[in-house]
Amino acid sequence: MKVTNVVSLNEFMEQGSEVPNDASQPNHFEMPEEKVEQEELKEMLKESLELLTEKERNVILFYYYEELTLKEISNIMEVSESRISQLHTRALQKMKTKLGNYMGILSQI
Repeated sequence: MKVTNVVSLNEFMEQGSEVPNDASQPNHFEMPEEKVEQEELKEMLKESLELLTEKERNVILFYYYEELTLKEISNIMEVSESRISQLHTRALQKMKTKLGNYMGILSQI
């Protein structure tokens, strides 16, 4: 999608041939540093997920990607909600160890 500003020719000439930059319009360009950080974070998350057991990985995927509750996950995996909570906590601890609080995303744990 291309974003353009439309100005009249008179307005263009009055402003010294410069098209005004509308500050209310969000900047759709990412800074190169942000792009690199996002790619690094994706890679670190992928590596941290590989450290988990299959059950732990499933809990994380169901909870964060499918947005299921612990109760819903317990029904799917046919184990108690308490056990799902334990798997969730252990998985986050392993991921936190691997990520080393990378960018503060797991600092609330």
